[in-house]
Amino acid sequence: MMTSLPSAVTEGARRRVVLIDFDWQDADLLPGLLQKPGIMVRLVAGERTEDAGLRMAEVCSLPRTLDLADLTREIFDLALVSDRSPRHARVRSLLEALRTPWLSPHQFLENEDAKAAPPTPAESSAGRTVSAASATAAGPEPPEPPTTASVAEAPTQAAGSSEPAARETHSVAPAPEANGGGAGSEEFDSVVENTLEGMERVVTTVRSRRKGPQPTRSLQNLQAFPSAEDRTALEAALRQLVANTGAVGAELHAGRASELALVAQVGTHDPLLEGMVGLAFQFNKPQIVKGLSSPHEGKLWGAWPFRTIQHRGVLAASAIDPEGGVSPWEKMVDEMRERWDQQDREGAVQSFPLLHGQGRVWLEPSELRARLELAVERNKFDGLPFSLHRLEFSGPDLALDRMCEGLPQLLRDSDYLCRVPPCHVLLLTAVPADDYTHVRRRLLTAWEQAWRECGQTPPAPPITDLRAEMAGTEDAEGFLASAEAWLSEHSASS
Repeated sequence: MMTSLPSAVTEGARRRVVLIDFDWQDADLLPGLLQKPGIMVRLVAGERTEDAGLRMAEVCSLPRTLDLADLTREIFDLALVSDRSPRHARVRSLLEALRTPWLSPHQFLENEDAKAAPPTPAESSAGRTVSAASATAAGPEPPEPPTTASVAEAPTQAAGSSEPAARETHSVAPAPEANGGGAGSEEFDSVVENTLEGMERVVTTVRSRRKGPQPTRSLQNLQAFPSAEDRTALEAALRQLVANTGAVGAELHAGRASELALVAQVGTHDPLLEGMVGLAFQFNKPQIVKGLSSPHEGKLWGAWPFRTIQHRGVLAASAIDPEGGVSPWEKMVDEMRERWDQQDREGAVQSFPLLHGQGRVWLEPSELRARLELAVERNKFDGLPFSLHRLEFSGPDLALDRMCEGLPQLLRDSDYLCRVPPCHVLLLTAVPADDYTHVRRRLLTAWEQAWRECGQTPPAPPITDLRAEMAGTEDAEGFLASAEAWLSEHSASS
C-alpha cells in the first residue's frame, strides 16, 4: 500500500518526480535531490521492501510502493531510474507508454548543476554580443514583451522582420446544396457520404515567411475535437440531413468518459431534444418520441447514442417528417461511429492500456472486446504482456454486488473490468504474473470487506481465478478465444 506524502515535502515544489529502483549508490544522492528547488518527490518505487531506495524513502517519510502499476495513479513530470535497475527495459517501456520522460539520477543532477552554474566570461560576452545585435535589428523601440501565455502560443518570427508571423488558413470541403425533402434515396446517400468524406479531407495549411511548400496537417484524431474545421463539416452534414428528412433542427454532442458537449448544431435550441440527449447518453439506448399535438403532430424526435474506444456521442434531431424517416440519421450515426473509432484505435495502440480521459467504470462486453483487440495490437507493437482473469465469487449476490460497487476505484487506470452475471468478473490487466499479487491483494481485501458488510460470517469464500496470458504474438489467438468463451458464458446460460 502506498503511504501518504507529508505536506512539508511538497510545499513550494513544482516538478512531480518518481524515483524507481534506487540502490545504495543512488540512495546516497537522495538528500541532494530533496534539496533541489522545484522538485517534488511524489513516489519511490522498488522491487522489495529491503531495497535501499525504499529504506531511504521510509526514513525521509516519502510515499513508496512495490507495485509499478501505481505509476498510473498520477501524472509525473519526470522519472529517475537507476542505471542498475534489474528491470530497466520493462520500466522504460511503461514510462514510454505513460509519456513520462526519464533520466538516471546522476544525469539529472549533472543537468541541474549545469543550469545553476554561473556563465563563464566567454559565455557572458557572447550573450551580450547577441543581445546587442538583436537590439540593433529590432530598432530603437523594441516591441513590448508578451506575457508567459503569449510566448507559449506565439509563432516564431525573426526580430525586425517586416513580414507577418505565420498564419493558419483553413480549407474545408464545400457542403453540397440542399435538394429538399423530395431527393431520391440514392442521390441523398451520395450527398451524405460525400459530406462525411469531406470531414476526412479537412486540412490546415500553414503559411510562414520561409520559402518553399509547407506540409499540410490532416485531421487524424479527435484529441483536439472539435476544431473549427470539424464543426463546419459536421454542421454541413447535419444541415443536409435536416433538409432531406424534413426535420426542424439537429444537434451533435460528443466528449470523453462522462463529459458531453454540444459540438455542432442546426436550428434553434429545443428543450425536448435536450432531455432526450441526456436519456440516450445515460442509458446508451436510442430515444424516439412522436408528437401528439399540433403544430408538430405526427413528427418524430430522436436521439441516437454511440461509443468509440475513447469517445461518446449523441446525434439528435427534432420534428422529423415520418416520410423522411429515421434511417438516414441511424446511417449517419453508424458512419461516425466507424470512422471515429478507427481514428481512436490508431492513436491509442502505443499508449494502451492507458487511454486518455477514461474513467474507472464497469465495461460492457463490447467495450471489453475492443480493449482486448487493442491489447493484441500493443503486444504486437512492443511485446507488452497482458493477462485476462476470470474471477468467480461464491456466496449471496448481495455480497458480490456490494464489492462491485467500489471495485473500479480500487484498481488502476490501466485495469479494465467487465461483470458477467451471475457470479463472474473479468479483469484485463497489463501486470505480469509476478506482479499480480498486488492486484490480487486488493481484490481479496475488497471481497472480505463486502462479505462482512453483508452480515456474513468471515472468512469470505476463496475467489476462483482462471487466467489467460498473452506474452507474445503467438499467444494472441488463444488469448482472444478464451476471452470470447468467458464473455459468452452469460448468454449461453440464459
